[in-house]
Amino acid sequence: MTGKILLLILELLFMLKGSYSFCRVVDAPVTKEECEQNTIGICGHHAKCFTSPMGFCCNCLPGFNWLNIDDRCLDTNECSRDNICGSNAYCNNTIGSYTCTCRSGYTKQSATSRTCIDIDECEDGAKPNEGVCGINGTCRNTNGSFWCECPTGFTNYGNERTPCSGNAPTPFCEN
Repeated sequence: MTGKILLLILELLFMLKGSYSFCRVVDAPVTKEECEQNTIGICGHHAKCFTSPMGFCCNCLPGFNWLNIDDRCLDTNECSRDNICGSNAYCNNTIGSYTCTCRSGYTKQSATSRTCIDIDECEDGAKPNEGVCGINGTCRNTNGSFWCECPTGFTNYGNERTPCSGNAPTPFCEN
């Protein structure tokens, strides 16, 4: 009975630490070597085995949670957490982890960041000395996009993401 209580205390300590594990009392002690050499056989995939005074414990690897029914570690779907990638990205669950992909018009804040920030298309001019809206256009950055404002006599033919040109249609005149 004392061994079971000790193993329950070990499980509780691991859960409080933020990791998920399960411990078992066994008749014959499991050696450290047996744990290290046969982790998959003892604990299943995605877990690490270690010995305890009355048996062994299996600690789920990061990105996995213990499933009490089967005594095994299953992948955690991090994407089910609210806004884990932020509002400007899509989340993709992977085995033991997740990735964030920026929405169109956004880019990663840094190479290692999962946070996406707005791309200022007005600063990223496509042509030298011309910008994305042409020589005469004014670029207006918006979250995830931009639009071109054309002065009188210039047009982007109704496509606000096209550079302004000097061929604006002349209005009809009435005599």
